[in-house]
Amino acid sequence: MSYANQTPVESTDPAAAGPAQPGPARAVLRWLRRRTLVGVGIGLAAGAAVLRALVALGRTRTLDGLPANSDPAAAGAVYDALTDVLSTLSWVVAALGLLLALGGWLAGRGWQPGRARSRP
Repeated sequence: MSYANQTPVESTDPAAAGPAQPGPARAVLRWLRRRTLVGVGIGLAAGAAVLRALVALGRTRTLDGLPANSDPAAAGAVYDALTDVLSTLSWVVAALGLLLALGGWLAGRGWQPGRARSRP
């Protein structure tokens, strides 16, 4: 018998827990969610850009460290073949991060109570 079956349940009614969130707290949480979306999106894009830069730096350092009697074109082709998916995914993650940040930013620019525009 598991422990979950032995735990007494006081009430399964969601309304028994009280109101979900008061008005001002709901507005603050909504603002924090949008801000978090923008932050996560920018973080993803920045991380992808750093990854792409490190892949390019690794390629340069790898080709510079080759012995004199080796073919740099062949080594570059092998390096590109091994890191092609990583480079492509870094661009995809950067694009998704920017889209997430843009979506979070645009979500906060909608109509809000108390900020109605006056018509001339």
